[in-house]
Amino acid sequence: MSALIVYESHFGSNAIIARAIAAELDGDAVSIVDAPEVIGADVDLVVAGGPTHALALSSAATRAAARAAGGAPEMSGLRDWLRTAQLREDQRIALFTTHSSPLSGSAARAGRRLLTRRRLDVVAIGEFIVTGQAGPLAAGELQRASAWARELQN
Repeated sequence: MSALIVYESHFGSNAIIARAIAAELDGDAVSIVDAPEVIGADVDLVVAGGPTHALALSSAATRAAARAAGGAPEMSGLRDWLRTAQLREDQRIALFTTHSSPLSGSAARAGRRLLTRRRLDVVAIGEFIVTGQAGPLAAGELQRASAWARELQN
């Protein structure tokens, strides 16, 4: 199985999660800025993730707020990529997010709604807890991310 892991990370937690997933799947983890617009036929599984902002995927305004708080987000985010990436209907797609509380919404669930409108199916959603806006990941979350990635292989 060939996997591509695309991530948006403002304070580093999503990059850490993406690299852990890539290690389990023997895939490539690429930042949103380097993510391909056309997904090759050799890619069986696309895993995409980013932080939850304002109950959903980041926006230009929430990325600006993250920059003001000391983060380093890219100018475009996962929402933009999910809207424009040329994903195939036969591709398996999984989404992940980090958030500080299940009550804070989910970028992954917002991404699933966006992809559903594009008639694409999401096979799995992973949600991982950070201890605050800038992280770090809560205890055990990196191990949970690795376990979640192993489940995607089935």
